[in-house]
Amino acid sequence: MTIALTKELLHPAGKVIKTNGKLRKIILGLDAGSAYLPKESSYLFVDVHGCLVPFFIEEISFKGDHSAAVLLRFLDSEKKSKEISGCLFYIDPTFQIKKKRKNDPSVDLLGYTVSDIVHGELGIVSDIIIYPGNPLLSIMKEDKEILVPLAEDFIVKIDRRKKYIEIQAPEGLIDLNK
Repeated sequence: MTIALTKELLHPAGKVIKTNGKLRKIILGLDAGSAYLPKESSYLFVDVHGCLVPFFIEEISFKGDHSAAVLLRFLDSEKKSKEISGCLFYIDPTFQIKKKRKNDPSVDLLGYTVSDIVHGELGIVSDIIIYPGNPLLSIMKEDKEILVPLAEDFIVKIDRRKKYIEIQAPEGLIDLNK
């Protein structure tokens, strides 16, 4: 008996944020709303144009609660890694680590696409940097980081279903990051 692998059988866990070609690793943005974390010697499933592609996790190192550097078997070139950059990934919860829930609702913005009204798409939220009274979104596009204050005054809308944030950054802020 064969069981077809579908997204309904898996747990959405985040987004492939970027590549680190020199180390053959990819950076995963972990969905803080997820109850599970990927672990070594298991699989993650990347949604590539609607098809779930399995990758064996050879090595994983967590970078805080929001991201992880992962070495995947057979993902042996920067070109192959870039092909899955920006794709959502899923895990099988029966073979993963159950994680403790955080009370901070902002952490589930990891992996969201951010767009500015004036400048268009800025990139993907790769981290949330907490400074007292001034949390920042760390937005990655290719190998560049843009820091934007996580403040209600700048957020136009958040679409949790589409994992999308629209902002109106103060004049000159985006230019400072270029």
